[in-house]
Amino acid sequence: MRHGHHGHGPGPARGFGPRGSRLIDAGLLLLLSRGPSYGYPLIQALQDELGLDVPDVGAVYRALRRQEALGLLTSTWEVGETRPKRVYTITPLGEEVLDHWMDDIAELRASLDRLYEMWKGHRT
Repeated sequence: MRHGHHGHGPGPARGFGPRGSRLIDAGLLLLLSRGPSYGYPLIQALQDELGLDVPDVGAVYRALRRQEALGLLTSTWEVGETRPKRVYTITPLGEEVLDHWMDDIAELRASLDRLYEMWKGHRT
């Protein structure tokens, strides 16, 4: 089902389509809820741990900047032995938004499970 409306409909599914940017947003907040991190490890964890498609690493950095502008996370520069790195930390507001998004994902998952079970029953 790849008809151009993934993640643009009403209700809790909005933005959580297979390639929905809110999946990356939610994934970033989830990963940052474990502790501060910076861009490259976050991108790796989105792909390796969460199995998300990250077609453009720039999209992750744009999401991080957008989330910071919304007050969902903060960032500071860490200067070490290598080049400076921007370290991101989730805020209390980010934790609250993450909780709401996880509730939305749970509702969507339940709906998808029902839809899939109905389809399986139809196929047999």
